[in-house]
This record gives sequence, C-alpha cells and structure tokens, in this order.
Amino acid sequence: MATSAKDALTFCQLLHERLADQLADADAVRARVESLLPRNSFRESCFCKGCVLPSVDSLALGFLTERHSASRADVHLALRCEGFDTPLYDCDATQVGFSSHSRSNSYHPGDKSGQRAQSRRSPDFCIRLGLKFRLVGEIKYLPRVRPADLSTLVRELKDYLSIAGEPTSDWGHDFGYGLVYQSSEAGEGTRATIMDYWETDRIFISCLPRRDGQNPSK
Repeated sequence: MATSAKDALTFCQLLHERLADQLADADAVRARVESLLPRNSFRESCFCKGCVLPSVDSLALGFLTERHSASRADVHLALRCEGFDTPLYDCDATQVGFSSHSRSNSYHPGDKSGQRAQSRRSPDFCIRLGLKFRLVGEIKYLPRVRPADLSTLVRELKDYLSIAGEPTSDWGHDFGYGLVYQSSEAGEGTRATIMDYWETDRIFISCLPRRDGQNPSK
C-alpha cells in the first residue's frame, strides 16, 4: 500500500467537513439536483456530479499540490469519475476537472452486488496520483438512509478495494470514502461520520445531513 494512512484520513476528514458545510441545506441541494435533471435523468448522478465532485476537485487540487507537489496537470490526470465527459459543473481557478472514467478496464470475478459471475467495476469517483495517493469514492443519494443502505455502501467500497490492480490500466486504490446523503431532510442538519470500518477496511463514511440526536448507524 503506497498511500499514507495519515494522508488518506486527513483528506477524508477535510472532504467531510467541506461537504457538511456546502450540503447542509437539503432543500437547496434538492433544488440543485432537480435543476440538473434535464442534463442527466438520474438524481443520484446529478447529486454526485453536480454537488459532490466540485468539492472533491477543489480539495484534491489544493491537497495534492501541497502534500505531493503535484501540478494542475498531475491532479487533472489523477481525477476520474463516472461520466467524466459530461460534467455538471464549470471549473473555476480552484478546480481542474476530471480527466477520464473511473471504471476498471478488465473484467473481475463477481460484482459489487454479488449477482454476476464477472464484471467491470465503476466507482463514482477515484483519485489515482501514481502510487502516492489512491482513493476510491462511492456516493448514495437517498430519500431516507437505512442501515441496509449503509451496508450496501460498505460492501461496494470493500469490493473496489479488494481489487489490487489489473494489467490493462492503473486501477488500484488504498482507501475508500463513502457518502450517504438523506435528501428528505429539510433545512440544515448536523454532520456525522462513521469510523467503524477505518481500521479494519480502510473506509471512511460521511452521513449528511443529520439532525441532532440521530444515529446514522441505527
């Protein structure tokens, strides 16, 4: 494993804080998602590409430049996502955009749902800065977050992380970041993280937005 655990944890924490601030108002988030539907018919894709990936982009640029002396071109090449060629945000000076698809090039045994004999994996986004920083991300946008949804998110991230590499691409990730967003929450919510899987599975999970007194794991 090449990615520093300290680097990965710091990045996940910073991303969590940034998204918690920027996506705290679920009403505004829903309005943004609905406005993007004419360009992409899937709400979860609109949420991921229009609300989450802009923050991943800007954070990655600052973080990888500072920690690993990466150039803007380096960061651009490192950022991958589903549907990279149909972005749902316009880059500003703090962003570089996503350069390519996140999927694996080869077919691997099984799939993240456990229903197919083999498949190509396609996470929502990933960062592959050579061997210096390699993180995979998966996003869920749901009316209501249930324990089963969290289990699904963890299972999918474990599946991605279980594939160490492949001969036909630079696929490979050392840590996972997951976000479950409860879209039915009105107004502003508080932030919550789940660290139960960090030490054992190298997975960090954000739950947003949350109300005071809510436990996302129950």
